Amino acid sequence: MRVVSFHYIKDLLLEKTPSHDFLEICFKRCANYFSGSAGFLTDLSFNGGNIGLQVGNQQYTIRNLVFNNCVTAIQALWSWEIVFQGLSINNCQKGIDISSTGSNGALNVGSITVIDSSITNTPIGILTAYSSTSSPATANSLIVENLSLNNVPTAIQANGAAALAGTTGSTTITWGEGHEYTPNGPTSFQGSFTPNSRPASLVSGSNYYTRSKPQYQTLPVSSFSSVRSAGATGNGHTDDTSALQNIINTATSAGNIVYFDAGTYLITSTLTIPPGAKIVGEAYPVILSSGSFFSNINSPQPVVRVGASGQTGQVEWSDMIVSTQGAQAGATLIEWNLATSGTPSGMWDVHTRVGGFVGSDLQVAQCPVTASSSAVNTNCIGAFMSMHITPSAAGLYLENASFEMFLRSRSVADVNRSGSGPQTTTSTTPPTPKSQFSTEEACISKAQLGLSGCKPSPRHPLFPTILHKPQILPSSKHPTILIANNPTA
Repeated sequence: MRVVSFHYIKDLLLEKTPSHDFLEICFKRCANYFSGSAGFLTDLSFNGGNIGLQVGNQQYTIRNLVFNNCVTAIQALWSWEIVFQGLSINNCQKGIDISSTGSNGALNVGSITVIDSSITNTPIGILTAYSSTSSPATANSLIVENLSLNNVPTAIQANGAAALAGTTGSTTITWGEGHEYTPNGPTSFQGSFTPNSRPASLVSGSNYYTRSKPQYQTLPVSSFSSVRSAGATGNGHTDDTSALQNIINTATSAGNIVYFDAGTYLITSTLTIPPGAKIVGEAYPVILSSGSFFSNINSPQPVVRVGASGQTGQVEWSDMIVSTQGAQAGATLIEWNLATSGTPSGMWDVHTRVGGFVGSDLQVAQCPVTASSSAVNTNCIGAFMSMHITPSAAGLYLENASFEMFLRSRSVADVNRSGSGPQTTTSTTPPTPKSQFSTEEACISKAQLGLSGCKPSPRHPLFPTILHKPQILPSSKHPTILIANNPTA
């Protein structure tokens, strides 16, 4: 969700999206509630109301939200981990409340991270229920880094008492509570700490660099070049390679934005995005690789190549999916070569997806698991690599980009079980067991991105969960879909 302002008048919610001049009056309580598994929110404003944002989620990244004149700006009902970045909380009674408890007294909220944010004219900045004896032991873990306080008398309140005094003036705090490893542990801590150093290439001023997705709302329709109007079909069957490459080249040369109409665009050779291109999708259109060009594991080829090695310039790419169809053992879904100086190039809401969807030919019917056999079905090697950022690349900003391998198909019953539909149907496809994923898979791997690996700081959980290893599940009801990883290639 992006670029929305919420205005509360008693029990009426006025929801206005400025870029589309759309006004809707909704009869709702004075809270916006988001609950589920994973997600991303940015560029939202909340004005008035009892609770600005009420959120419960497994893991969420929330950036650049503004709260004005709410009783409570943010109330976390439950979580595993939520990262807040770039918050601006103004003239509220409470900033962030993570003190929710269950009927048994256990704390409901896991880990919360607040980075590069500000709270102004608010009596209580953050409200927690953490103590050295609270349960679960790691609940209400809190890391606050570079939080600016302006007239916030109590910075952190824990169990009715001030865990950290605030100020009626101005100050900036870095503070935490929970378990720490220094290097041994865990031991409980509650207090200030020395933050990790920030590489110069990742900051703008003292804050981590961010760049909101371009909306292009001020441009006329004539500035957009539709790929369908240029001859691409988007039907998932016709080879659209030539039509897509032609419109990308001509639109970019003319300074227009390439508009991918909703659809699935099958390609049989590499699609190249040149410097200067601006590409945006409608309802997450899919670029789908297919055929022998991408099948050689010993000679991988990019499905989408951004710039050639040595090229410079800028590219903006948003709201699309890159996928593969069938045996594509040599497919690198995205290869980024472009070097950008100044304002970085960007990928916003661009995802890679391998298997598990209709048309992928990588579902249970094509890729069953035989528990008694360790043989690899080469027809189910769905990709070589999700994204390769090559050594020549520089100046690339990624936001809400996921690189996913789906290990199973979702049935109608799965959707129903998630809360959108009747709850009476049972599924023949069991949920993916959580135990199959290791902590190593929370890192951006060398094989996945073509980098030298990563060492995420336990106090900076800004890394997405990226699944990159072949998974073989002991059930005939799960497909086996493999991504071939060869970091030396």
